Amino acid sequence: MRNYILFLLLSILVIPKLYLLAQINDVTRLPTQSSAEVLFESAPVIISENEIIIFYVSENIDTIYSTFSDDRGANWGIHKIVQTVQLEDPNQELIYLSALKTNTGRLILAWSLLNDGMYLVHSDDNGSSWSVPQRILGGGTNNYTRQNSEYLNLSQVNDGRLFLCFNKGGFLNQLYYK
Repeated sequence: MRNYILFLLLSILVIPKLYLLAQINDVTRLPTQSSAEVLFESAPVIISENEIIIFYVSENIDTIYSTFSDDRGANWGIHKIVQTVQLEDPNQELIYLSALKTNTGRLILAWSLLNDGMYLVHSDDNGSSWSVPQRILGGGTNNYTRQNSEYLNLSQVNDGRLFLCFNKGGFLNQLYYK
């Protein structure tokens, strides 16, 4: 009983303080955007202890940009165009992004376009240049081969295999991976 009371007392005193320490106090607007611009989707990647690259989609949902910081996000470079996209669906509201730095140092950026497909590019020079986009899922004019993939998530396991998890849009909203 004494141990139980001691556990409860420690829980009451320690756990709330840990929760408070985990909160983010300062939120800063990404300075590469104007005060009137709205960005809908982003994907940050930690490149090294000091270097961060953030990918984001333009307000018109037709361009994927990146911006780079080499001082832990205190300052950001000008935005660079990573990829322009041709929207197949006039109702496109978002371009779903996911990005990852692999164990070999390669940056991978994946995105999904509604009623079109899923695409991937990679960079071996920390985002200075990018490969030609590869369609990795979907495409064509047949509705069964076109994809409505949402909420992409790239990850890598220790043996080097990459996983791309996503929800297939629509009323079923099921989780898939490739």
